[in-house]
Amino acid sequence: MNDLGFVMGEQRIAEAKIDLWAKRNFKALLSYCRFTQFFQDIPFSLPFAYVVLDQAFPNSKFILTLRDSPQQWYDSLTRFYSKKWGRKREPAHQGEFTKSKIYYQRGFVEIYKLIHNAPNDARIRKKD
Repeated sequence: MNDLGFVMGEQRIAEAKIDLWAKRNFKALLSYCRFTQFFQDIPFSLPFAYVVLDQAFPNSKFILTLRDSPQQWYDSLTRFYSKKWGRKREPAHQGEFTKSKIYYQRGFVEIYKLIHNAPNDARIRKKD
């Protein structure tokens, strides 16, 4: 999208608003969106966010990408973060990959628990 001349939103700034998304408080997110033209991932892909954004920005466009299965999504996610954190192998679930890594401002597992409204004892696991 940058190559097409769109101004890309900074992902870390948007993801820092995840607590506001969880409270369905979109004021800060809408304010942030007025300064850029294109966004990706969380919180824009989460329930309610795109509905609010579409109402605030008439004629906006959304690109939905799908995976064939949850396993395909998990495999892609672990490959991405393995490269990001300099690992040569797939990280162990729930241990070194999820609990020990900081996902921007907080732990990886805590972000996904918030998004999926999971109980505190929930774990992110790879299907065997």
